[in-house]
Amino acid sequence: MKMNKNHKTVLVILNIIVSFLISSCSSPKEQVRIGNGTFTIEGKDIQLICGEMHYPRIPHEYWRDRLKRARAMGLNTVSAYVFWNFHERQPGEFDFSGQAD
Repeated sequence: MKMNKNHKTVLVILNIIVSFLISSCSSPKEQVRIGNGTFTIEGKDIQLICGEMHYPRIPHEYWRDRLKRARAMGLNTVSAYVFWNFHERQPGEFDFSGQAD
């Protein structure tokens, strides 16, 4: 798939925003180490137990419920990726509202 200039710009902006959020949320005194199948955060071993949520396939009003159910199943991490064909149904026209929020 060939990316046009708009796609590249959106990806760069998203990368900058995510990088900023990650750096602003972490405290400089925290130490994170990875090894032996676990993350060690401030001396405590934490194993990530992850599931994935495909938000376009779940009605917006059920998102909170599905996240609560994931936590009740023992998940401590939820992965999601951006469905570009869901947000850009026409070239150059982006929608991040309603179900695509």
